[in-house]
Amino acid sequence: MKLLYIFPEEFTGRFAREYHVYRLAESLAASGCDVTLAAAPSSNVTSADYLHDLFGGSKSARLTVVWLKRQLSLGPWRIRSGAWFFRQLDRLIRSLKPDGVFTMHLKAADHLGKRHPSLPLVFEAHEIFADTYPENSARHRRLLEMERRFYARVRGVVAISSYLAESLQNRFAPLAPLRVQHDGIDETMLLDASVPTDVHELIYAGSLQPWKGVPVAIEAMRLLPEFHLTVLGGAGKSLDLLRQNAPANVTCLGQMTREELRPFLQKANIGLMPNLPEPRSALYTF
Repeated sequence: MKLLYIFPEEFTGRFAREYHVYRLAESLAASGCDVTLAAAPSSNVTSADYLHDLFGGSKSARLTVVWLKRQLSLGPWRIRSGAWFFRQLDRLIRSLKPDGVFTMHLKAADHLGKRHPSLPLVFEAHEIFADTYPENSARHRRLLEMERRFYARVRGVVAISSYLAESLQNRFAPLAPLRVQHDGIDETMLLDASVPTDVHELIYAGSLQPWKGVPVAIEAMRLLPEFHLTVLGGAGKSLDLLRQNAPANVTCLGQMTREELRPFLQKANIGLMPNLPEPRSALYTF
């Protein structure tokens, strides 16, 4: 089977979803599929070998990475364009003639439905996108209609949590098979028995989006002076603001590479996921 995996983002080597995408594409290839991963390069990542060096895996010969640029050069200007990515994608689909497509991106799924409606699509759901916005907003209504449209025609759905799978079934009632497959992790980053943990060490690793609830966790640390919290992730003004408001038993270190994360994850005894109940999409996290 020839499978096309679409990831219309630039691989930067900095985000957890990039690890997830690459290792899932590798797993599909290792299972016997001929997988073409179509993604955008960045100034940091321009080769499949570099992806393997970053994220590991089996380096299956059945996996091919095709770079489709998102940047256009117009004289002195460089413009990022999703439309340019999808124009190249259309050409790739015509030449590759895949048996099916796999993606976790809403716009990619919608594009395939409009331009390649006969191509079997498996959609990997990480959230209900419309729930990121208030129900009375125009953006919520527009995204909900888009999601209804492609869930009515997909050939398969993969959800990253049981709660999300139940929510998809209740909201959209897809006719296609629906399976739960949790996000992949590198267990060696957590389960090294030779590294002693600190029973007083807590950790948060992830983005600093408001719905992640990191300020709530930091404020709670004022009630736990005997414990220490390390916050990994984020950059810029949001990170600076956290540092300014954090008590002495909280350390905010910002974004790190995967290897730099390893000793902090191995040392910590308790991991935090302080998600807020709003927006509703926060409840779908893995």
